Amino acid sequence: MPFDVTSFCLSLEYTNSTMGSMNEIIYIKIFKGPSESSWKAVRAQKISESRYLILGEPFNGDSSDSWEFGPGSVVIAVPQTVESKPVLRAIRKVKDVESA
Repeated sequence: MPFDVTSFCLSLEYTNSTMGSMNEIIYIKIFKGPSESSWKAVRAQKISESRYLILGEPFNGDSSDSWEFGPGSVVIAVPQTVESKPVLRAIRKVKDVESA
C-alpha cells in the first residue's frame, strides 16, 4: 500500500491539536528542476499569528529537491484553500534562526 501523505498530515495535525503542541503542518515550495515545482508538507513551530519556524524536511521529500525555505527559516505562512482543503502556505522568509 502506498504512503498517503495527506492522511499522515491530517493525523499529525490532529495529534498536535489534541496534545496542545504548537507544531503545525505548513507547505513550502519545492523546486525539482529549472521549470518544475510543487508544494510539500513540512513540520513547523508556530511562533506568532502568521510566523512559523521550519523544523525539518518535507514529508515524502527527495534529497535532490531544492526548497524555497529550508529548516531553521522563519517564514510567514498564510491560509489558502487547495483542492477544497484549508492549508497554510509559506510565502515569505522573515529570517534564519541561526543569524538572529
